[in-house]
Amino acid sequence: MSCRLLVLKTPSAAFAAVLWLTAAGCGGGQPSSLEGTVFVDGAPARAGISMSFTPVGPGSPSYATTDGQGRYEAMFTFREAGVGTGPHRVALMPGGTGDGPMPVLGPDGQPVPGSQSVGPPKFPRSYYEEIQVIEIQPGGNEIDIQLETAD
Repeated sequence: MSCRLLVLKTPSAAFAAVLWLTAAGCGGGQPSSLEGTVFVDGAPARAGISMSFTPVGPGSPSYATTDGQGRYEAMFTFREAGVGTGPHRVALMPGGTGDGPMPVLGPDGQPVPGSQSVGPPKFPRSYYEEIQVIEIQPGGNEIDIQLETAD
């Protein structure tokens, strides 16, 4: 929906227009922040696990991808971090479970010579529909996501 500039001649018409534009999504409200850590079988997730945060009611989804420490920050747009308030369904995004095989790393963070590469984790199919429902409060939110691999 696009917002248009309206010229209104009475205060009551201007007030009604502000109410309508706010209800229609042109209010310009600030999204809340959402960040946390994704854990897979109790350990921080690898880089590249992508998730969506979809409002249970009307609204636009936000998205996040884990970094190398399993941390994520929800993005409302490509340039704007955040997520709307209220309940949201968290789900994995197809194809977003890491970038292919990853070498086994030693305590120094370097690949262990002769070790087998570790492929991306396998998750239950249900995670692609809904992992859990979270409640986003106004302001800052820190919510960790616990995942378990499929057998």
